[in-house]
Amino acid sequence: MDYLARVSGVSKSMLSQVEAEKTNPTLATLGKVAQGLGLSIQHILDLALPNPSHQTSHTFTRSSDRVVLEVNKPGVHFSVLTPLSTAGDLEVYTLEIAPGTTLESFAHLPGTREALTLISGSL
Repeated sequence: MDYLARVSGVSKSMLSQVEAEKTNPTLATLGKVAQGLGLSIQHILDLALPNPSHQTSHTFTRSSDRVVLEVNKPGVHFSVLTPLSTAGDLEVYTLEIAPGTTLESFAHLPGTREALTLISGSL
């Protein structure tokens, strides 16, 4: 646990609480752990969640139930439109990036397809 705390920047007490299922990690915490291990959040979710590939339809979350991803980057805002249970099968996000802001992210898993719809602004 010392190693994971050191490489992820997440405190040993937080890791211990998550391991003991006393608390659930935020996506920001999960991101730090994933980065410390050289993995993507998606890879960790793939290991933790059942494979939803048997589903033939998908649902979207109500705006009041959406997960907002916290990023330590001013001018960047993520909102997850699909339930986390569909992670790995279908993920839909809104992403707002302020003009002049850049965003780097982890590589996707092999076979991932990504589509982008620009609502306003330019790339």
